[in-house]
Amino acid sequence: MPQATLSSHHIRLIATVASVTMLAFFDYALVFYLKEVIADNFFGGREVMWLYSMQAVGLFLGAYIAHPIGGFLLGQYGDMNGRRAVLFLSLFGLTVFTLILAFLPTYQHLGVLASILFILARFGQGLAYGGQIPSALVLITEQLPMRHVGFGCGIVVAGALAGLLFIKFLVAYLVGSLSYTDMLSYGWRIPFLVGGVLSAGLLLSLKLLKETPISTQTKDRHDTEEHTLSAMSFDGLTKTQIQDLANTNIFNEDKQVAQKHSFLQIITKNRLSSLIPAILVSWIVLSVFIVIAMIMPELLNINFSISESNLIFGSGIATLFMMIGCVFYGYLADRMNIGKVMIFGGILLIVNTSLFFAQLRYGGELILLWSALLGFSGGMIATLPAVLVRLFPSKIRLTSIALTYNVTYALVAGGVPSLLAFATFHLPLAPALYLLWVGLVTIFLSFYIYYLPRSERDIAR
Repeated sequence: MPQATLSSHHIRLIATVASVTMLAFFDYALVFYLKEVIADNFFGGREVMWLYSMQAVGLFLGAYIAHPIGGFLLGQYGDMNGRRAVLFLSLFGLTVFTLILAFLPTYQHLGVLASILFILARFGQGLAYGGQIPSALVLITEQLPMRHVGFGCGIVVAGALAGLLFIKFLVAYLVGSLSYTDMLSYGWRIPFLVGGVLSAGLLLSLKLLKETPISTQTKDRHDTEEHTLSAMSFDGLTKTQIQDLANTNIFNEDKQVAQKHSFLQIITKNRLSSLIPAILVSWIVLSVFIVIAMIMPELLNINFSISESNLIFGSGIATLFMMIGCVFYGYLADRMNIGKVMIFGGILLIVNTSLFFAQLRYGGELILLWSALLGFSGGMIATLPAVLVRLFPSKIRLTSIALTYNVTYALVAGGVPSLLAFATFHLPLAPALYLLWVGLVTIFLSFYIYYLPRSERDIAR
């Protein structure tokens, strides 16, 4: 079977895209872990209350608003000019704005102007990051052999988690080594400088990657079509319906429509049934990632008497085992129907969430063990990117994914942490209930995913 195994190019592709994802997330998420120092440096402490109240806009909301804008613009560009170009532009933008943040004068030097410059730089980061994850996933899924798409996606998602782990380690080291005065003075600049320099070095490696075919089928693509991701979307049809349609010209007509009409026309007229599962898939991925890997220590610290060192170390353990889980679930998705893998992953997430919070009520002595198990079960999110890519035709694939993913990101990242923190004050098990709901939705969505063909060759089965 041609192209059925991973070539040296495929291995280099996976390693490069995963490294880009790791450093891109590192650059973008630094603000979250340095928010207190940055707020004091750029928003005047509490000396100017109206400016201090603007820190939420500067630290987070500006970037979240920029996400859908950047995703849509970069997605449109990528659907016309290629996925690799968007991945390069995204990393280049993140590199530039991260280095700008590293050398930006603070409120002490420029006053309110420093706050404005920080907000603009953060907005620029949001624009650039809006195209990173979607272009990385589309590039991987369109170039890898179909039987290795899940594994590739698992490595890429693990790359983002590796960037998060890198942040946790570096910030913890700096906080433990420097006084708060030193962190305010120069320590906070070090992570931005490290991220910017490493990202700049990685830009050259993107030039070595091949571009993926987008609008037309090349001869090379035609020769390996049976073993790579289809450019079609089946919108949840059953196998019987697909078989009936295979005997008509509907699929050919659909391809022609996708080529002739604009993105908005295709989305509003033909692909609305793809938007709902796309939004649900994005919500599941982001909810598990943010709650388990990022904000769990803060949520647990509200109602449970657990030492801060155990919470921080447990969060690192959960992140590490989520990386392992991503590779495991991705490998599993290549050998089983993704719908079945999602059912297994959803059930495991529900079970481990229940056990994790049950042991917290009895002192949390085994928090590190249960953190590892909870993190591993969260690795089931690695099965979902390949599903997201199959929901849209190649002509509008990157734009569609970038828009749905980034709008969902803005809502989840902007709302879930605050809402869960508020709910946890009144209901200690609020995080558990949220994760249980995510697990249930994953299981219900799996019945739709079960009938989603892997490629056009599935039509004949």
